[in-house]
Amino acid sequence: MDGYTDLVDKYRFDSEWNFVGRGQNGSVYHKGDVTVKITTDEVELEHAEKAEGKSFPSLNPVSNVKIHSPNLGTYEAPYLSPVPSQVKDAINKYAREITEYIEVKDDSHLQGLPPLLQKVFQQVRRDLQKAGIPLDETDIQGDNVMVDSKGKLKLIDY
Repeated sequence: MDGYTDLVDKYRFDSEWNFVGRGQNGSVYHKGDVTVKITTDEVELEHAEKAEGKSFPSLNPVSNVKIHSPNLGTYEAPYLSPVPSQVKDAINKYAREITEYIEVKDDSHLQGLPPLLQKVFQQVRRDLQKAGIPLDETDIQGDNVMVDSKGKLKLIDY
């Protein structure tokens, strides 16, 4: 068994953890108000290390980053709720424009976006810069934006 499978089995067979979902590079489990992300994405792990223990208005906070090998690790984050479908659809519709704005900070890319999304992604850009996360390594899509307990949109995969 490889290390990834061992980690997945650790959470899958622990009755306290609930499976949330699986993406291209990892799996997510939650217990109470905590999620654990198991990822094989080396860049995602580097970003998690940079943001660990810090608080940003638009980024889901991460803690307990553990690197098991260069391309395998885990980290914890608060459990968040999915965004309403119309918000998710709008993010997916404008993902290219949002990504281009984040990479080059040309406000013209935000024209046509709903005002809420303009504000959120302007903040995302500022927060990524403060965290020291390269702006050209983001994964903007509706599945990567969630809602915290206060109703704030948070980017969860950065």
